[in-house]
Amino acid sequence: MMIPEDVRRRLGVDNDSELLLELLKALYGLKQAGLLWNQLLHKTLIKLGFAQGLTDMCVYHRHREGILVVVGVYVDGLMVTGMEQQAVDAFFGELTELSIKDLGPASKFLGMRVSYNEDEGYDLDQELTIEEMLREHGMASVHSVRTLIGAGSNEIDEASDELLPTSGGDGVVTVRKFQSREGSLIVATHSQPHDVRLEAR
Repeated sequence: MMIPEDVRRRLGVDNDSELLLELLKALYGLKQAGLLWNQLLHKTLIKLGFAQGLTDMCVYHRHREGILVVVGVYVDGLMVTGMEQQAVDAFFGELTELSIKDLGPASKFLGMRVSYNEDEGYDLDQELTIEEMLREHGMASVHSVRTLIGAGSNEIDEASDELLPTSGGDGVVTVRKFQSREGSLIVATHSQPHDVRLEAR
């Protein structure tokens, strides 16, 4: 960090290496900034009467006068829902000290599409994310099968030694591309396991 010359003169030093500075406020991007933000948010939510989830530490909930409000935390993003809109609005009013903005109803969160139906409630799906993944890996035109192993899976086709399809893209499947494809499936299964895990096996 460059210290202006007039500041050095005022402090009585000749060069920057003679100074040891104390950082009074964690700046975005510093190594500890994420931890400090999480600690501040946690302390604030607890002070507001929220309890941290026992099985998922990123979920906070509060029951007040029979009304439930649930807050999901991911890094610096919050997803808030409640039994009544007034309770959600009140939550954002309580967090004015943190300069948090209400961005309105969520349409996408952590790669999941979020939709709401008055009669049925919330629906989370990864259809768009999975379609994007298929396009990225040259598999947009693949068709689903009941199981990955078909009836003729034990029969060896002497005409083809391919273990992986080479259609799409540049026609070459490398270890890196295969690992990228598998990694994408793993991310999809871990972010919403009840919906995707069986299909990805």
